[in-house]
Amino acid sequence: MKILYFSWIKEKIGKNEEIIELNEDVDTGFKLVIFLKSKGKNYEDAFNTLDNIRFSINMKNSNFR
Repeated sequence: MKILYFSWIKEKIGKNEEIIELNEDVDTGFKLVIFLKSKGKNYEDAFNTLDNIRFSINMKNSNFR
């Protein structure tokens, strides 16, 4: 999966994109955030609160559930 990061998330993580391999059980936006937070302190800080985070899948807005 290719993930693009923008704005302050990009600054906290230190990259604007990355390609990651996911397990089949990561099948919602919320599970993706949990996975990303496990990648280290900078990810944990970036995804600490989900109030201001939006994402899209294939250029279509999506929610976390």
